Amino acid sequence: MKTLQQWIKEVDTDELVHAFLLASPPAFWEIKAHGVGVGEAFQRIEDGIRKFISEFLKLSAVDNQDKVFFAYPTQVDLGKDTIVNLIYLSEIDNDYVEHYDWMMSNRDQLAGYLIADTQFNEENIIEILADILEEATFFGYSDQSFQERRAEVHQELEESLKAVEQGKTYSLDELWEHLGLPPRKKDLEEEKLRSAMFKAKRHLDIYCRERELNEIRRAHGKKEHPFIFPQNDEVLDGNSPCNN
Repeated sequence: MKTLQQWIKEVDTDELVHAFLLASPPAFWEIKAHGVGVGEAFQRIEDGIRKFISEFLKLSAVDNQDKVFFAYPTQVDLGKDTIVNLIYLSEIDNDYVEHYDWMMSNRDQLAGYLIADTQFNEENIIEILADILEEATFFGYSDQSFQERRAEVHQELEESLKAVEQGKTYSLDELWEHLGLPPRKKDLEEEKLRSAMFKAKRHLDIYCRERELNEIRRAHGKKEHPFIFPQNDEVLDGNSPCNN
């Protein structure tokens, strides 16, 4: 398996930058806040990610043999065709393989994270790299802005956990009222149909994720896991189609 840094070195930078711009376009509030046009907003993002890539390729990657990226096709995540997970190979035999965030990872460590040698990863490598970089640059393109914002997030998280412990939480309806918004109208039939649709899409996602994990297991001499849906959930046909 190659590291994230090795893959970024091998792919075409222009192609990766264009994929990043599609995955992470400027938000309306950002354009409004900076008082710039759409073209200039895109140019700022392009300049930022190109500088990030240039600096990222100069890092001395921390050696890693356990943290691995893999992706699978999704029907649930609006606006995306794939979902990228970061897992630990040492946990590949668990009944449920947990996935982890890399938004807070130091960048020299991130450079050494591996990308699984799956067919889906290889066929969609540009999109997958763009998705990884989108999250990696969430707190800014420079390492200084990343370190500063990460410290702020840790502080905000501690404050949020204290608020939860003190019972300072709101239901969605209470939040609606607090914001001065009109009460949400509930259509039970619509909710029922949406729930059934989401369940079917979620089952397809679970199937595709487990299929990719089994490919990783086989590659590392591990036994495949049976395809099991969440308990008390309707089981779909094991031959469910996936977008490959």
